[in-house]
Amino acid sequence: MESAARHHPEAEIFLCLADVRFAEDQQSKYPAHVELVTLDQLSIDDLADFTFRYDILELNTAAKPFMFLYLLEQRGFDQVLYFDPDIEIFSPLTSVTDALDAGASLVLTPHICEPGEIGEAIRDVIFLLAGTYNLGFFAVRQCEEAVGVLHWWSRRLRYDCVNDPSAGYFVDQKFMDLVPGFATNCFINRDNTLNVAYWNITQRPIERGPSGWQINSRPLAFFHFSGVDPLDTGRLSRHGPMRPEAGTPVRTLLEDYAAQILANGYLQERHAPYAFGRFASGVPIPRCVRHMYRLRHRLWFGNPFETYEEVLHLPDGEATFTARPFVVTNLMRYLYDELGAGGRKLDLWNAGDVRDLVSWYVEHAGVAFGLDWRLVAPVEQRLRTRLPGAVDVSVIGHFSASTGVGQAARKTLSSFKEIENLRCELIDIDAAGDKTGSGLVQVFHVNADELPIALKAMRPHLPRGAYRIAVPFWELERLPEVWARAFDGVDEVWASSRFIQNMLEKTLTKPVIYMPLAFAPIAPVAGGRQAFKLPADDFLFFAAFDFMSYMERKNPLAAIAAFKHAFPRLNGEAAGLIIKTQNSAGNPEGLAQLHAAIGDDDRIKVIDKTLRAEEVISLLTACDCVVSLHRSEGFGLLVAEAMLLEKPVIATDYGATTELLSQPTGFPVDYHLVPIAENAYPHAAGQVWAEPDTGHAALLMRQVQSAPAACAGKIRAARQHLRDAFGTEKIQAMQAARLRAAGLGF
Repeated sequence: MESAARHHPEAEIFLCLADVRFAEDQQSKYPAHVELVTLDQLSIDDLADFTFRYDILELNTAAKPFMFLYLLEQRGFDQVLYFDPDIEIFSPLTSVTDALDAGASLVLTPHICEPGEIGEAIRDVIFLLAGTYNLGFFAVRQCEEAVGVLHWWSRRLRYDCVNDPSAGYFVDQKFMDLVPGFATNCFINRDNTLNVAYWNITQRPIERGPSGWQINSRPLAFFHFSGVDPLDTGRLSRHGPMRPEAGTPVRTLLEDYAAQILANGYLQERHAPYAFGRFASGVPIPRCVRHMYRLRHRLWFGNPFETYEEVLHLPDGEATFTARPFVVTNLMRYLYDELGAGGRKLDLWNAGDVRDLVSWYVEHAGVAFGLDWRLVAPVEQRLRTRLPGAVDVSVIGHFSASTGVGQAARKTLSSFKEIENLRCELIDIDAAGDKTGSGLVQVFHVNADELPIALKAMRPHLPRGAYRIAVPFWELERLPEVWARAFDGVDEVWASSRFIQNMLEKTLTKPVIYMPLAFAPIAPVAGGRQAFKLPADDFLFFAAFDFMSYMERKNPLAAIAAFKHAFPRLNGEAAGLIIKTQNSAGNPEGLAQLHAAIGDDDRIKVIDKTLRAEEVISLLTACDCVVSLHRSEGFGLLVAEAMLLEKPVIATDYGATTELLSQPTGFPVDYHLVPIAENAYPHAAGQVWAEPDTGHAALLMRQVQSAPAACAGKIRAARQHLRDAFGTEKIQAMQAARLRAAGLGF
């Protein structure tokens, strides 16, 4: 707002607030030169419905056309320019105002003005999902064409401003791709000093000239600081990979911006409550509930913030088996119908299936769908007569996370629940609301960097004097010194692998107990090839990684190199490589590297999305061999799951996967140790990891593909090894013995 006033003193400046105002005694928080407009001042039909159906991102973007129409039709302005709040203006916007003065009805700025192909930090194909034009900026002129477009846009965003790129929706932005087709006087402004951001910065080199910031020796008009964290100026954006070095122009620009943000109260206001984020009762509204509301209620009579929470808990309106305490609620039925319930097909006229659905809801729905405990409690309370009294063990972790740490926490809880007479509870530290627990043993399934924070946050909500156990993961041979004191607040540490145990024992003085995760048999899920559009007859290798787990460690590029080496395209062999990824949005540079390594090889398919557990099993079932050419692993969940599904596994012969896979049970790959490159992994200075031999991996891939029957002996040995070393009964006995040693008398 200050930069707009500085460079356009002739303009009137407005803030559209997709929230409610601060209290009267806090009005000084708003800039004096800015007029505040709230949503209730705009011409939005049924505002309660509008604000309920969207989350905070969707609502902010959905408000735009209504604000434009307010300023044009009610306030009578001739020209209106919109800017996202994470933009700073650096010079007069003459190329925009000149275009409007010359008769442009609308002004749009493309994300990029030249192709972004292999080698670019951001590839141009990204904008097929995100949209051609960046709607962090948009300008209009008072004219029939512009007003007509805005009314059309407002009708679309009234109900369809959803963040669902896979379905073709990216909030307000994708709709604008259509506008140049039916707005004759729409102007596409290719001035590359406008809307400079992480997605085009490599095409628009920035420098500081005598008179200020410049792009190609021209004054920078405005910079879009999308995804910038004012507390971490070493990264250009959380959406991109660039890490500008200290002293470079981009780093200096970030530091200047961050200083202004902090000076304007960022630290004080960043956790201010969001008015439309909760029911009237104070219970947070999860995304799945907004989704349910949008799909099932085009019209709603009354205020959903006040009335819709009760509807969630009412019995399902269709005739289904009901016998208290097993009652299928509306929310429960929606989650089953729309999103699945553990992958099972249930008959809700059948008493046993209804019991299963209710039990699934109580045990898993909160984790799976981010439900506040108060949305589960009414159902759970009906069942509580079967579980009287306080629990023995509280398991605290990231139960709702689609990560290895989250999966490990869920496995520990699952095995605890099968221990006879042991009463346990989960506490999801990511869920909103009360996190009170009663366990006299508390198992913290969090990593060392987060452990002190979790202990401090949970201390007021758990019994004092309890026995505390930490279950951390780490993938390198030495625990970083900065984390050594993290374990001061626990009594002992459980290590899920010998690799982790050896690593911790080098540093810690308190007990480090070997306590692996339990693995039960996994039933194959058919239909994966058809569901994921995979070749019906090819021999398919499978590799997987999460961009949040560091691509450098998971090393998918080695799997690609080994596959290409093993199966040259000229040979014409019916082989393919499936690479399952997720969270690529936070690392577009890594995604670009992945696609660059693949090149035009259409035998290699990337599935880049977060899948449900049953979908992952279906995909694994559909493939013939799993390849994990990692540089290090703290456990190796993918390897274990593949072995349980009776798939041959090729994996680097280093790290914790050696406890699962050996010559008798699979195909270990030769390696040599190398220093970890700078910035390749956190706290890695002075440490080493494995560099797998891709030539050896290629040889093993050809061996498995050419003689799959010869793998049968290894598959049988792998299954037996998992049963003997990691079977549920064995691990439960180990867990029970250790919990009794902690003083539990169950």
